[in-house]
Amino acid sequence: MQEQQSTRFVHYVKVTNQLTYATNFCLIVSDVPWDEEALMEKFHYGIRSDVKDFLPPLEDPKSLTETTSQVIRCDNNFLSDDVYNNNK
Repeated sequence: MQEQQSTRFVHYVKVTNQLTYATNFCLIVSDVPWDEEALMEKFHYGIRSDVKDFLPPLEDPKSLTETTSQVIRCDNNFLSDDVYNNNK
């Protein structure tokens, strides 16, 4: 039952900042029996579009851990740039 609930919930994770998204996603999928590729695909689906646009196209992560780290770094850079530009 827990596995089914976790699997369904993965599709409905609400995105706030990408650190919160990554943390919640990793906690939720700990009960889901998917392989690394499926987890990365589902994780990528929930990334905010503005962060997706900011992801470097040449860096191809090999694991969910690398993927989440890359997204969090991009989100941090995106937020820093946004804060900087709004303070001008």
